[in-house]
Amino acid sequence: MRRIALCLGGLLLAPTLGCRPATMAGAAPEPVLTNPVRMDAWAAGAEVDETTRGRGDLKYEGVFRLPLSGDWTFELPDEGRWALSRLELGTPAAHGDFVLAGSSRHPGLFVIDRLDGRLVRTLETTGPVQAPPVPLLLETETEVEVPLAGTSHMVTRTQVTVEHQGWLIADTFGSVWRLDPDLEPVWDAPYSAGSGIYRAPVVDGDQILLGTTKDQIQSIGLDDGAWRWSYKRDVARTSMELAILGAPAPIVDGEEVIAGFSDGVLAGVDRTSGRVRWEVRVGDGQFPDIEAEAIVDDGVLVAAAFGGPVLGLDRTTRRVLWTVEDAGAVSSMELADGMLYTSDSKGRVHSIEVSTGAVQWTWELPNKILGPPRRAGGSILVGEVDGTLYALDRFDGKRKWRFIPPDGTRLAGVATAPAVVGRQVLFPSASGTLWSLIAESGTVSDRSEEPAHRTDRVVGW
Repeated sequence: MRRIALCLGGLLLAPTLGCRPATMAGAAPEPVLTNPVRMDAWAAGAEVDETTRGRGDLKYEGVFRLPLSGDWTFELPDEGRWALSRLELGTPAAHGDFVLAGSSRHPGLFVIDRLDGRLVRTLETTGPVQAPPVPLLLETETEVEVPLAGTSHMVTRTQVTVEHQGWLIADTFGSVWRLDPDLEPVWDAPYSAGSGIYRAPVVDGDQILLGTTKDQIQSIGLDDGAWRWSYKRDVARTSMELAILGAPAPIVDGEEVIAGFSDGVLAGVDRTSGRVRWEVRVGDGQFPDIEAEAIVDDGVLVAAAFGGPVLGLDRTTRRVLWTVEDAGAVSSMELADGMLYTSDSKGRVHSIEVSTGAVQWTWELPNKILGPPRRAGGSILVGEVDGTLYALDRFDGKRKWRFIPPDGTRLAGVATAPAVVGRQVLFPSASGTLWSLIAESGTVSDRSEEPAHRTDRVVGW
């Protein structure tokens, strides 16, 4: 074998490298917030009110708040054919009454009832689905006349209508499907990229952009799924080289498509032809691989290597503006209000100011491996690959909460970024369980997750 592929960087290295559960000397006591007992009408295991059918968003509408508690679980299928340790990297997607999720151990896309976790339907795929399903949403703007408050005059307003047009699905065997809102195929046949896809396809006008595990970007037509162009980076490898598997998705910035590759190079290619416009080296050393999608914010282009560093580049000239040497990105990074959140290979989450590169805070679990972070209200949710799910205060990095399964069983690890939709949080665990957690409804004493109630922390947020 010329390459040994690892999901989410060094995650599967844990047993080999002697990573073990850490005993933290002087560890802080459990946060005050714990999992509350479900006391309202949406209690876990309670019968679903049938009047909510067709209005799945109603159950979970509202503001994300801590603490969260168990809502329902779904056991992902497992064919038992894969020899590697189970690692679920697929973030599920929720829309209306349904949740779409894949399993690392079984082909197929599973359509799950969003209200109670029942399997509704299984869509056939070539291989396991680990890339998040992508909703196709069409925004249309129309001019409407409305009365001006307190007067008899009419004024023209712009009304934006969002229409759900279906889904894009990609699997680890490299097959891509476009589905209509009823989850029926739109193309005559799926597109075959020729190598694995682990990140969500990117819609750019009338084309779809794919990042594959062979250091390649591919463009296909949104309407017909036909190949348009591709760019493949030639990466020299030795017979014993350990190649990290991740294949970050490309991003679109103006007329360029920007993507990172396993040799540590960030490249910009023409979005209509795939011709290379520029290259910048980001990573070096043992693990130079770029596993995180680049991020553009207010003129700064941010890129990170698996083993570090994190770079802030001038968006136009690619001149290095700042460098954080002691940080990296094992997977996708998160941007919120000018702050970058990233998990590195040393079990740390960093909060970095994009404009200056200043590290605001760092949170660490020694000898642990973390998944990618996800912003939720005033919190950062991050999973531990052989542990559980944590919530950090995104302003100071202090741990506010961790999830304790209500049945007392071991969660067995969270390696992906959770999906946060209203009061619902969805994520798969390494045990093969898809979890739905839910925040309390109604008024609660802790309103710190709401922007209007965080003015004591950040003025004007």
